[in-house]
This record gives sequence, structure tokens and C-alpha cells, in this order.
Amino acid sequence: MKLSKVVALSSLLTAICSVLLVLGALVPTLSYSCIFLASIVILVPLSKDTYKGAILTVIASGLLSFLIASFSFETALPFLLFFGFHPIVSKFFKSKNLNKFLAILIKDVWFVGAMLVCYFLTDLFITDNEIYQKYMIYIVTIGGAVLFIAYDFLFDYFQRAVTLIMARLKI
Repeated sequence: MKLSKVVALSSLLTAICSVLLVLGALVPTLSYSCIFLASIVILVPLSKDTYKGAILTVIASGLLSFLIASFSFETALPFLLFFGFHPIVSKFFKSKNLNKFLAILIKDVWFVGAMLVCYFLTDLFITDNEIYQKYMIYIVTIGGAVLFIAYDFLFDYFQRAVTLIMARLKI
């Protein structure tokens, strides 16, 4: 893909990701779903095998949403720590034919670490109850490790679907 097309595609996708992340920061009930949708947008440049475009989109949209949403960490931090880079790393591991078990293990540890950082630095997790406050670290660690496996398989499905759609559209 030509450099000009990569820049144009990345800038368009940066705008879409930024709008989604700002919307997630401004409407707290949409924060998780907007982070998820913004990470799906990252699959578009990856379907064209442009890692540079995907990385530029993640960094630019995370920083733009942080600045536009009045320095709100609730959506920008999880997106920049994990959700934006997860599709890129997954595609890279798949292209290098890394052992699937090892790849899931690395990404799982990365996910749990990112969620623990988000737990300590943001108000993304609701801990109003005393029981949740007492056991939230264990819930995030164990629950995140188990649920990530389903999340990773779901994202592999979305990657194949986006690649197929982009091939059919001939974009």
C-alpha cells in the first residue's frame, strides 16, 4: 500500500477511534463498548497489512481522546495500554507463526497487567461494595485471565471478518 494511502486511511480511522473514545469518556455507561468498538476499527489497517498505519492510529486516537475528553484516563488509558495494541500484536504473532498457547499466555499476562494498572489509576471499575473493594484485585486477575481467552478468540473472528469484508470491497 502506498504511503499516501496509509496516511489517509490512518487519519480517517484516527478520527473514528477518537470519536468513539471521547463518547466513551463522556458517557460512562458506554465506556467499555466504545473501547471495544475503537479496537475493532484498528482491524481495518491490519487487513491491509499496514502495521505502521495501525500503530499511528492507536497512538494518535488515544492521545486525541485524552486531550478532547478533558484529560480523562477512563477510556484513553485502557485503549493505549492494551485494547488498541492487542489486534496489532495478535496479527504479528500470527504472522510469525508463534505457538498459539504461548501467544495466548503472553497476551493474557499483558491483559491482566493492563487491567490492574487501570484499576489502580482510574475509576473504570465500580467498587462501591465492601466485598468488591476487598476482593477486586483477585476478581480482576482471575476473572480477567479467564475472560481474556474468549475475548481473544472473538477478536480472531473479527479479524477474519474484517479482512474478508475489505477484500470484497476492494479497498
